[in-house]
Amino acid sequence: MVAWNYRMGNINAALGLSQLVEFDKILEYKRKLAFRYMVTLKDMAGLVSRANLDGYASTIGEKPNYWLNTILVDNRDEVLMALHADRIHARAAFTPLHMLPMYRKRPRSHPEMQICEDFFNRAVCLPSGSNL
Repeated sequence: MVAWNYRMGNINAALGLSQLVEFDKILEYKRKLAFRYMVTLKDMAGLVSRANLDGYASTIGEKPNYWLNTILVDNRDEVLMALHADRIHARAAFTPLHMLPMYRKRPRSHPEMQICEDFFNRAVCLPSGSNL
């Protein structure tokens, strides 16, 4: 069933406020982690990382926050199984909305849906916590 809940609970608000104190430190760590991923993975065959997106972000005056470090591979499930076998907590990208049970019977004929599904089938989200 589709439902919306825009409320933030007190615990979430307290956690958010406590993290604001460390915001600059957390953001800098996430940028360094993303840079290490980019440097380490940049020459791997069959792999696409977001390294080429940084130039785009700087041209529009934005700085990425590297909340999520995502790579694209042709064999997502195999890569995830190998990472999990090595106790690396990677995961697939978020399931596109039109693929969720409550939306499966809705029309999906737009070409953008194919792009979205291709991304979902190839995307691996690497660990990106600030405690790595």
